[in-house]
Amino acid sequence: MGEEEVLAMQDLNTTYPGTIVSFDPTEQTAVVRIAIEKFFSGMDTAELYEDAERPLLTDVPVHFPQCKGFSLTMPVEEGDSCLLIFAQRGLGHWLYRAEEKAGRDPVSGWPAKELNQRFELSNTLCIVGFNPIPKAITDFNPTDAEWRNADRSQRMTLLANNEIEVVTTQNVTITTPTNVNINCEEAIVTAVTKVTLDTPLTHATGNLLVDGSIHAGVNVTAAAIVGAPAILSPGPGSFAGGGVVAGGTVSMEAGTLTTSDDVIVGGNVTATGDVTASGTSLKTHVHAGDGGTGSAGDTGPPL
Repeated sequence: MGEEEVLAMQDLNTTYPGTIVSFDPTEQTAVVRIAIEKFFSGMDTAELYEDAERPLLTDVPVHFPQCKGFSLTMPVEEGDSCLLIFAQRGLGHWLYRAEEKAGRDPVSGWPAKELNQRFELSNTLCIVGFNPIPKAITDFNPTDAEWRNADRSQRMTLLANNEIEVVTTQNVTITTPTNVNINCEEAIVTAVTKVTLDTPLTHATGNLLVDGSIHAGVNVTAAAIVGAPAILSPGPGSFAGGGVVAGGTVSMEAGTLTTSDDVIVGGNVTATGDVTASGTSLKTHVHAGDGGTGSAGDTGPPL
C-alpha cells in the first residue's frame, strides 16, 4: 500500500463514539462532538505533533425505534453519549427530502454530489445509548426487561416469571374516552388513606362485602344489606333496599332507612330518632285503658 493510500485510510471515517452538544426535538437531529481529537502527523518528534479539535457535526439524525406509526422516544440532552455512523455515500437526499435516489444536479445535470461522497463527516447518523464504562447504567437488572429512569425509582419491569411491575414516586394517570377493562381472578387495591370513585354511577353486579362502615352523603339503594355488625351512616341521604340482615348493631346516624322486605337483626337495633311501625310512633304512641275502650284513660307516651 502506497503512502497516498495510507494517508487516505487515516482520514477514512467509519464509526466512532460521540457526545451530544444539542438536540432539536422537532427534527430529531443533533449537534454532536466526536469523542477524540485530531493530531497533525508527519513531524519528526513527539513534541512537534499538534492536536486540534474536530469540527462539530450538525444536522445529525438521531435514531429512535419506530415502525408502522409507533415509536419509542426519550429525552436527549447535552452530554449524552452516542455512536456515530459515517455513511458510505452522501445522505442529503434521504435526510432532507426523504427520497431514495440522489438523482442529478438540477443545474449541471451531473450525478448528484451524494453519489461521490465517501464516509464524510457531513454524512453522519447517530444512535444514542452507547455509554463508556464510567457512565454505565447503575443498578442494572440482569434478569428482566425494564423501561426505567436513571436511578430506577420509576420503572416498568417485565419479570422473567411473566409478572409485570410498575413503580413510580408520583401519580399514575390513565386517560381514555372509552372503557378501561381489567380481567383477572382477584383484584387487590391497597391505599394508605382512601379510595375515591368520582363517577355518577358505581355498579357492582355481585355482593359488596364491607368490614368497616358505609357512609353516604346521598341515597343508597341495594337489594339487601348483610353484616355483623352493619353500620349505616348516610348523613342527609337514605338507604333503600330489599332487606337488612345483621348479626350485630344496625346504626342509622341520620337519614332514612327504607326497605321493602324484612329486617332481621340478631343483635340490637339502636335509633337516635323515632321508630314508626304501621303508622304508630315508638316515641309518642299511647296505649288504651285497661278496659280496651279507653274508659279507664289512655296511658302516656313512653318515658
